[in-house]
Amino acid sequence: VVQIATLSAVWLRYTSVASCIPDPRGCWHDPWARQVLITLTICLSLWLLSLRTIRSKGTSDPSIVDRLWSILPWLYCWHWYGSAPTPRGLLLATLASIWGLRLTANFARKGGF
Repeated sequence: VVQIATLSAVWLRYTSVASCIPDPRGCWHDPWARQVLITLTICLSLWLLSLRTIRSKGTSDPSIVDRLWSILPWLYCWHWYGSAPTPRGLLLATLASIWGLRLTANFARKGGF
């Protein structure tokens, strides 16, 4: 919670995301603000999902993070590349995708999904 609060405070103070909170649709032209809003939305959604109770165990399921760790980083890279295409961004997104696919395949093979 402290990490998310600190990160949110920095984003709100030093980026253009503060002007996006009242009207998120007005900030889709700014790649950084768009990425921050998408990231915060995904983080909040995953946190809420991890709080749900598994009936068979009677506890919450924080392992959702493990399931998405191999998928989300390369999706972020492609989103960032789509926002501001550069040859370096393309290389980064491609390498991150290869790495993410390898992690996903290994995790699926071991029964993680």
